[in-house]
Amino acid sequence: MAVEKEPVIELKNVYKSFGTKYVLRGLDLSIYKGESIVLLGQSGMGKSVSVRLMLGLMDVDSGSIKINGKEITNFSEEEFYENNRKIGMLFQNGALFDSMSVWENIAFSLLNIDKMNPEEARKIAIQKLEDVGLPSKVADMMPDELSGGMRKRVGLARAIADNPNIIFFDEPTTGLDPIMSDVINNLIVRCVKQLGATALTITHDINSARKIADRIVMLYDGKIIWSGKPSDLDNPKNEYVEHFVKGISL
Repeated sequence: MAVEKEPVIELKNVYKSFGTKYVLRGLDLSIYKGESIVLLGQSGMGKSVSVRLMLGLMDVDSGSIKINGKEITNFSEEEFYENNRKIGMLFQNGALFDSMSVWENIAFSLLNIDKMNPEEARKIAIQKLEDVGLPSKVADMMPDELSGGMRKRVGLARAIADNPNIIFFDEPTTGLDPIMSDVINNLIVRCVKQLGATALTITHDINSARKIADRIVMLYDGKIIWSGKPSDLDNPKNEYVEHFVKGISL
């Protein structure tokens, strides 16, 4: 009998509240090695909170979160620091440091955590720029000189700079036009495959979900209410998912 492989990321019965408002109400989610998962849902449903919990930026009220088989809910600050070294993150707004050049932004963890030689770190940053379709001359530009699409690409280059085995993408196409959104979606798919990484994308963009995901899960009222392949969105057999996909309020 085949033995089911252990998830790279596993959440079991996770609860999180802010005061009297419950955001997560028993969230269960398993993500396996090399899988690209999209966590779909309306704003305010707990998508970003889920990622912050996985990164240790917030504490759970109760429940279990395991990364690579390790229970992280009781990690010390040092253990979180070490655990997150091989996790990449593309933030919603890029979150670039305005006082640093593009290459310094991309190489931030290489310079400040890995203590890499600046010359070597710059070479890696330029290579990562090329990986996301930007020329080497962009390396010496400042963030305020970049368009929205370029900032997203630089943010992606930073997320993959240290060759992470897990990558989180937070609303990667927000604020972009449809053409640039498709460019970013394609880059995400390519970069994740090249790295062989496990990926979790949080979004409310149906087109992005269809393009990026191996599997889509729908978060509603603090729980996963549906899971399926991108093609299953055409006939989800779930009233809420059907209304979400069609953009119709319940």
